[in-house]
Amino acid sequence: LHAKHSEAEIGKDWETPQDGSLNDATSFLGFRIPGDSLRSIVLIGDSHARQYWPRFVELAQENHGHAADFELIAYGGCPPLPAVNRTGTSWEGGIWNCSGFYSAAIAYAERPKVKSVILAGFWEDYFTRQMLVPATAPLSSRLSGSDPRTDIVFQQLEHDIRTLTTRGKKVYVVLSNPTSPMRTVP
Repeated sequence: LHAKHSEAEIGKDWETPQDGSLNDATSFLGFRIPGDSLRSIVLIGDSHARQYWPRFVELAQENHGHAADFELIAYGGCPPLPAVNRTGTSWEGGIWNCSGFYSAAIAYAERPKVKSVILAGFWEDYFTRQMLVPATAPLSSRLSGSDPRTDIVFQQLEHDIRTLTTRGKKVYVVLSNPTSPMRTVP
């Protein structure tokens, strides 16, 4: 945030045109700010990635259409990680399809016009609260940060990042915002 933003404005700085969500295994809602049609910057992530959208809008306005296309691919509640799904019921009332979202988003990022890919999410929350399972495992098979299966997920992420960079793309991984410990109120 710039110093020009007041505390009251900070909450308004998390807006996208609508919720990004996965419609089915191969299509999802995304947002685009048109710019240079030959190059694109793609932000992939969960609802926490959406906080960067207003800055994309601001950059596009400052550059009067001469910046790259800015694109956001977000699925709230799912981290941009391969081969995982989430426990519980999705926002749409069905099962989560985090794995399908990730695969579709990475395939989109592989397009030739995409020059930069940004992966952002509330990374640690998924492991602290053990909300993820391997995509091929039962929902009772939750992943923790120290689970050897989690290492496999991150090895696949490393492979995907290496593939993107080999294809000439710059890849950035944005860490989570600082948070305070969650406490339950009796």
